[in-house]
Amino acid sequence: DSKVILKDLESTNGTFVNGKKINLHSLADGDKIQVGNAAILKFSYQDDLEETFQQNLYQSATHDSALGIYNKKFFIDTFNKEFSFVKRNSTKLTLIMFDIDHFKKINDTHGHQAGDSVLKKLVESVIPQLRQEDIFARYGGEEFAIILKGKPLNQGLLFAERIRSHIEKTSFEFDEKVIPVTISVGISTFASDLFSEAPKMIENADKYLYEAKRKGRNRVECEFTKESA
Repeated sequence: DSKVILKDLESTNGTFVNGKKINLHSLADGDKIQVGNAAILKFSYQDDLEETFQQNLYQSATHDSALGIYNKKFFIDTFNKEFSFVKRNSTKLTLIMFDIDHFKKINDTHGHQAGDSVLKKLVESVIPQLRQEDIFARYGGEEFAIILKGKPLNQGLLFAERIRSHIEKTSFEFDEKVIPVTISVGISTFASDLFSEAPKMIENADKYLYEAKRKGRNRVECEFTKESA
């Protein structure tokens, strides 16, 4: 078994393990380490089982169990942080919201298994289009959100149009039947004179999503502001 050795490098206040001052000490699981007068740490070995458990715990708390992408809670928490950051630093942030057109009809016509299959295939189709820093989350049943860090509106619009076109051209099949799938997309970009808080920007993107649906679906709708360039 591997050992962890703690060594005091002639510190002013000394290093203590379980209340005893040490110079060189082989740590055991559960040992309490005191550095100086204040900091007290508990040493613990984390085995593979514990590490797997922690990973599974994080995965279930932050990801949608059915689709494997981030869930709504993680999206909201992350978007609030990103919004605060761009507000302080006057950088760029664009939010894309989209959902599947006539998804209820897909479920009613082909069954819920077909609907689930469409959702999974859509996610698989979108993921390769993303940058590593983009946040892709399931916002609702068939509604999704993508946070584009550092992207102004014009770049977000090009990205959204690419996603929309890609989904339209992707072949969705279930039980040897082809299912036509399109999405409607709404975009909102950060503008300090428009949004005082993060939920307002989310509402704005959602508003344009439903504008896209109202205008016929399978399209992208967005705002144009002086800060989008």
